[in-house]
Amino acid sequence: MSIFGLIILGAVAGFLAKLLLSKSKEPRGFFGTILTGIAGAFAFTYIGEMLGLYTEGEFAGWIGATVGAVLVSLVWAAVTRR
Repeated sequence: MSIFGLIILGAVAGFLAKLLLSKSKEPRGFFGTILTGIAGAFAFTYIGEMLGLYTEGEFAGWIGATVGAVLVSLVWAAVTRR
């Protein structure tokens, strides 16, 4: 996947993660949502491809990216909690 495609995938995954975690009280703006989505998409897209769970361009990559964005968001919330 190209870098531009990964950024788009990360942005979508970040917004889906924010919708799924809407009850969390972690304030994140537009760029924070995109950055956590990109981090999760990057990690889980390439981990899934390396493990052979799916190939490039499959819908499972979108699911993996969204799961990755949710996990990165949860970790971020745990780390930044006061």
